[in-house]
Amino acid sequence: MRPVALLLCATMLCACTTDRTATPDRSAAGTWTLAVTPTGSTQVASTAILIATSDTVGWSLTLPNRAPLPLRVAIAGDSFLVVTPPYESLTHTGVSAFDSTVYRLVGDSLVGRTVTHVSGAGPDLVGGSRSAGVRVRNQAARPSRAPAQ
Repeated sequence: MRPVALLLCATMLCACTTDRTATPDRSAAGTWTLAVTPTGSTQVASTAILIATSDTVGWSLTLPNRAPLPLRVAIAGDSFLVVTPPYESLTHTGVSAFDSTVYRLVGDSLVGRTVTHVSGAGPDLVGGSRSAGVRVRNQAARPSRAPAQ
């Protein structure tokens, strides 16, 4: 419950900031390959491609076998709060989901914590995951499912 409350507080803080084009000391602009790991697991569940710009306009996230999702972005200090529009859940067929993620630059990596909200079939579900991203350097990046192990 605490991570959800913390993320909701961060969402409110970022939503109330007046300068939405401020950039932190180190820019996250570029293309990132993200490895997504569910909370409580050590196995990468999938990858995604995040395209970040130098401000809050033009960010997108490409999930496996999906069209890019335009993102809403707010910047507060060293954090990037990113919210997806609703999309069909990757794990629950026929229901809608959306993500709220807080990313930070740590060294040369982009790390994030995500809360996924799934609704549409029975009670709403909330799940969490961690993301670790590496910057793509001059290569075509495509998201994919992690191989089964």
